[in-house]
Amino acid sequence: MRNRKWTNLSIVLVFLFSLFSPFASLETYAAAGLQLLDVTEKNESTVLVWEVVNEGEELTNYQLIKNGAVLDIEPVKLNESTEDNVTRYSYEDQHVEKNTLYKYEIAGYLSTGEKVVSAPIELTFTGHAAEAQSNVLADTEAEAAEAQSNVLVDTEAEAVTTNIKVVTDQGTIPWEFDFSINSDDGSEIGYYGYLDEDGFFVDYETESRDINLPIGNYHLVTYNYSTEEEVSAAFTIESGSDYVTSPIELVFPHEQLVIKKFIQVEGTTEQSISISWSESVDPEAVEKYHVYLNDELVEEITDPYNTVFTFSDLLAETSYQVKVEYVYKDGTSEYVTVEVMTSAPPAGEVVDFADENLKKAISNQLKIQHRDIYTDDMEKLTYLDASYSDISDLTGLEFAVNLTELMAYGNQIEDLSPLADLTNLTFLDLDGNLITSLDDLKKLQNLETLLLAFNQIEDIGILQELPKLAHVSLYGNEGLDFTKGSDDFEVLKNLISAGVSVEWMLESGEIFIKEVTESSIKLEFSFPGVADFISSYNLYLNGELVKEIPVEENSYKITGLDPLTEYEISVEAVDEDGNVWSSAYNYVMTPPVPAGEVIQFKDEALEEAVRDALYIYSRDLFESDLTILTSLDASGRGIEVLDGLELAVNLEALILDYNSVRNLTPIAGLTNLTHLSLGYNKLSDISGLASLANLQSLMLDGNEIADISILSQFSSLSILSLQGNKVKDIGALADLPIEFLNIGYNDIDDISSLLELENLQYVLIMNNPLDLTEGSETRSVIQTLKNNGVMVIYEYLDISVSEVTENSIKISWLPVPENDVQDYIYYVLVNGEEVAIDLTDSSYTLTNLEADTEYTIEILGISENSESFIYGTTVVRTAAVEENPIPGDTENPGEGTVGDGEDAPSAPDKETENGSTPDKQETENGTTPDKETQKSGSLPNTATNSFNLILLGLGLVAAGTTFFALKRRRVVKQ
Repeated sequence: MRNRKWTNLSIVLVFLFSLFSPFASLETYAAAGLQLLDVTEKNESTVLVWEVVNEGEELTNYQLIKNGAVLDIEPVKLNESTEDNVTRYSYEDQHVEKNTLYKYEIAGYLSTGEKVVSAPIELTFTGHAAEAQSNVLADTEAEAAEAQSNVLVDTEAEAVTTNIKVVTDQGTIPWEFDFSINSDDGSEIGYYGYLDEDGFFVDYETESRDINLPIGNYHLVTYNYSTEEEVSAAFTIESGSDYVTSPIELVFPHEQLVIKKFIQVEGTTEQSISISWSESVDPEAVEKYHVYLNDELVEEITDPYNTVFTFSDLLAETSYQVKVEYVYKDGTSEYVTVEVMTSAPPAGEVVDFADENLKKAISNQLKIQHRDIYTDDMEKLTYLDASYSDISDLTGLEFAVNLTELMAYGNQIEDLSPLADLTNLTFLDLDGNLITSLDDLKKLQNLETLLLAFNQIEDIGILQELPKLAHVSLYGNEGLDFTKGSDDFEVLKNLISAGVSVEWMLESGEIFIKEVTESSIKLEFSFPGVADFISSYNLYLNGELVKEIPVEENSYKITGLDPLTEYEISVEAVDEDGNVWSSAYNYVMTPPVPAGEVIQFKDEALEEAVRDALYIYSRDLFESDLTILTSLDASGRGIEVLDGLELAVNLEALILDYNSVRNLTPIAGLTNLTHLSLGYNKLSDISGLASLANLQSLMLDGNEIADISILSQFSSLSILSLQGNKVKDIGALADLPIEFLNIGYNDIDDISSLLELENLQYVLIMNNPLDLTEGSETRSVIQTLKNNGVMVIYEYLDISVSEVTENSIKISWLPVPENDVQDYIYYVLVNGEEVAIDLTDSSYTLTNLEADTEYTIEILGISENSESFIYGTTVVRTAAVEENPIPGDTENPGEGTVGDGEDAPSAPDKETENGSTPDKQETENGTTPDKETQKSGSLPNTATNSFNLILLGLGLVAAGTTFFALKRRRVVKQ
């Protein structure tokens, strides 16, 4: 099973990396956080189903990666799974050809622009379903008997609405499995789905129990990946039967639908065995693991998410029985065993590595920590992740003759000669190095994927000599010239003509929806950088060619559409030979025919936000229009009143950050809301949220909220952020299923209620009036939380501003509490941009600033062992320019307008988190600035949401995950 606890964290860790990155996009391969579950054949298309683990950060702008080609898609949102933080989606790919192998991946983007990519699934599309349909439709009366066997796909046959209920022979419902409906001859007929809470089969595409099946014989089929077995049950559809009132009930053998637990041998040496074991379906039900060697207890592990262990001091060439016992909180237990043989003593020569960091990466991969690495060890190496390891020399890797996958991005590699004879390589990632020549890769005839972005490559001719190359990245190589007629252009054209997916530009094509009515869609599109290479644009609607548009044009209006219908729009930029140089996808739903009253918004900014979401600009908005609105981001628009939004009854996600909202009454009835963000408004009363019982995440940072008693009713709430309010009492949160909680920068002096949050994983309590002296009650609570596996963030950096001029700001900082001070390496960010890295001093001067300008300054400290961090932030305004200063009355150059905490506060005598706040500073004319001064104890608006994500990401570090991606914007998680 997927280790969701750390997967969820990995999704938000990427935000941290983006702060320190020189590159433009971050790509995360998170096989568990975004998991492609299945790809099935359906008539003339394939259907993909995937799930996403959401922990406060939604994925958007999904892309389909098909054989390396990247296409923007709009998936269908399915059920929320049996887990609140898991969402499933489906997408139908209609652009497939018979007898063709497709490698599918799904990608999505975090709000920060970072990209998350699933593990791939391959499918050979046979087209048998479409052939069967064609054959049936062509049947004559004489072939009626044969047609009866193919009745599943006969569009003229009688269709019977059918409900199917599934149980096991032990009366349980196998929710963990997805199912498909196959014909009697084994071919799939297009229905693929899951079991709802009552055990009924629900089709992913229609989200309905009602399945329309012609009369005939069928199988409901699933696959147990843990046993690699297909499991099915037969049923028959007969004429005249009512399968809705009396559903078909299928009983599956319980034993065949048990997800088997197993032990995976990760590596062996002559004296060690490294193992991992499958996680429980419900890790929180596990009390502990017992690890045995030859029936002797070796280790007791109490973290249910820690499923790895290494046995040491063993004998060479000896067989050992390894056993892992799962001990559950309900008193039951089960175990798995495996026989493992240690290796023979190493043979061959000791490998001489020129780079110790490469040796370390290989040692970690092979689990060899106690001795040198020999040539026969290297022959066992088939996969190596040496990314961000500060490697400059690959010497020694030439002995890894069986290596098939190498990830070495984010290093300082120049010379590729050690790879020259590694002919088994199929995947090679060298992004972000110092490579100038590719000549040493010419023998790698099995290479399928080659990633070379952000290097110093000057010639790519060698790529034409790699016959199996399917995907290559080249962007960010400033020495390459892709102007029309250049040598690099000719290579690029040849690769594209050969079907190779080439990423050669940072910018991708986009389709912009300009106006939508119930019968038309007006659009514009942009394909930067390809206009010189193409002859036209092909516009498709639901896969059908609508128009060939001249290259000089970039807009079109599609008419004759149906109301309340979702349409897939795609545009391909093609050359005169039909080669596709770039493509873009978008999805749009036409509104219903106007019905109900015209909506009278009291706030023009809110109306504008709704129009932008619906693309309706040329007519009034009616009540019927708002019924199709399921998500709305109206941040930073100056919205004051929400009247009119009460009609958006199907809203599931609403973001209203950085507005001036005071009254929540208009959204009180939006009971479908699951995600609500109201940060940095003017809220003091949140009682209007009382009926929103389905909320799973709620962000209320930077308001004036003191009373949170209403939150006690939110039984589904897993993410809550209240940073920068006036909260004193958090007792209302007791017993809620909260996993992530931010209550920093409030007036809280008692955190004992946190011990009642059974699901809590992360809590931020910094800068509250808490007694943090050793032996205090607060320290006791913190320690108990940590013992329970909760990450508790209470340290922070107290930033002092010692000098402000028209173009500079001098700052220093001090960790609080002082007795927790350790050596940190500091990073300085201004308005979200990195300006200084790897600082060991606790002071810095910002220069080249604009006069009379407000700057948000953030300091992030990371311990030298990468196991802890500390953070602080403040807002400072530079001094204004004096045009004609009066002699003798010159302003002190150190006087500027300073935000929260900027008058150089000293560390308190008592170790508390009562972040004292200076009075609002006056300008030289004795008045406060027009812009609102940051209120007491709060973080600047531009910083806090980023801070939440930083802390979540850094949680991985505290959990034992090191991060070396401070200079690269892509993380690969195998």
